[in-house]
Amino acid sequence: MSPSARRPPGRSRSPAFLASTAPGSPTTRRDSPRSRESAPAYGRWLEHFYLVPGLQGRGLGSAVLRALLRQTDADGVPVRLNVLQGSPARRLYERHGFTVEVQDPVDVYMVRRPGGSALGA
Repeated sequence: MSPSARRPPGRSRSPAFLASTAPGSPTTRRDSPRSRESAPAYGRWLEHFYLVPGLQGRGLGSAVLRALLRQTDADGVPVRLNVLQGSPARRLYERHGFTVEVQDPVDVYMVRRPGGSALGA
């Protein structure tokens, strides 16, 4: 079965899915017409951002994040995500200006405010 056949309907083909999310409202794709209206203070949710292990450590994740964060900075909205406790990906997010908002025994929930500092940006 091809990867696209396994993908749920309506999901992005890209390795990162950036959604606008506001408490109590449905998730919408960043490029949907409603996304700018539904995300003002709560921001956007970066979901399912993965690279296969053979492509990690080459700067690809940083390049994708920089592009996404340039857009969210221009839109003036924060970006939220979660990462598993102990995941090395947390360091990547911290390098791009994400800070811990809250955590539990499994997940670390992080946020990056518009214009958040990033090392090497």
